[in-house]
Amino acid sequence: MSERDRMTGLGEQEFSALLAVLMTAASFGIAVLMGPVEVQVGPLQTTFVAPSWYLASVGLPFGLLLAQALIEFRRYGFCWKGLQTTFGLVLVGVLGSIRWAVPLPTSGHGLIVAYFLASELSEHRPGRSWRLAVGSLVLLEAAYFKLLLWNDPSRLLVGIGLGLLAWGIERTVVMVCVAKGPAASSDRRLPPRTDPGS
Repeated sequence: MSERDRMTGLGEQEFSALLAVLMTAASFGIAVLMGPVEVQVGPLQTTFVAPSWYLASVGLPFGLLLAQALIEFRRYGFCWKGLQTTFGLVLVGVLGSIRWAVPLPTSGHGLIVAYFLASELSEHRPGRSWRLAVGSLVLLEAAYFKLLLWNDPSRLLVGIGLGLLAWGIERTVVMVCVAKGPAASSDRRLPPRTDPGS
């Protein structure tokens, strides 16, 4: 734990867990205030009422991603390494908004959880095991509703596909930025050749 963590009393894992719980609680409160949320699912566009706790559960992986974005920015500042997860969250938001512009059946749960799990599997962060467990449980919950209760696999699959697309774009940008970084270019420079006769 760093000196700054000692000053705040929270380590990075504790901060991530706290923010995830707060985001979930806030999502649940908003869902309750909104009242019953009807969703039209399946090929026959059957109407179901989504439970408030189901709508709020996506706050867990989203809160963990938001915490990771804040941790990276605090650690690295305003540079690519400090904005990597923030860039990914922006991509998730952009791809998620597609369903409001075009009639594309999309699961917000599938989108966020797929990006979250792909990000966790590709990075070796502290607390990886419990973070993967949280994401897997939310994905199983979404699969239970979409596949068993609502018979709407297309929305879940499209959401997962968009989440993986967001992760793929982020990883591609990461590799390009690393390849074009000043450290990479300086490593390729050969030392000046000396003439032994001089």
